[in-house]
Amino acid sequence: MGFLLLILLLLFAFSILFFRMRARKSFLKGREPKQLKEIYAEIPDQISFSVFNEVWSKVGEAFSIDPRLIKPDDTLKALSSIDSWDLGKGDDALSEWVGRENLGKLPTLTTMLDFAKWIQTTKYK
Repeated sequence: MGFLLLILLLLFAFSILFFRMRARKSFLKGREPKQLKEIYAEIPDQISFSVFNEVWSKVGEAFSIDPRLIKPDDTLKALSSIDSWDLGKGDDALSEWVGRENLGKLPTLTTMLDFAKWIQTTKYK
């Protein structure tokens, strides 16, 4: 009985690791790292570089992704789907950061650019 339970636990752990890697690989498929200034060049009139740099760094750190792989039009839902296999660790880290910055409740946003704009308008009024 104990051996069967151990086998089931190992299969469960392997499944989580497999689907976690698969979700991450799917998100990052075909992406090449760009310098942050190159990514920012696509949106300079929408947010400041300092906010862009701060947001991309925090999101990269929260989701354990190189910020140079994150695009302005990436959806927060896509990032959360990577994170779902880590029990929402990245979402929690972002929420904690927003809380530490005293920015209030995080609204429903669609893209990384939307998130960065919200940070800029909320934090730097």
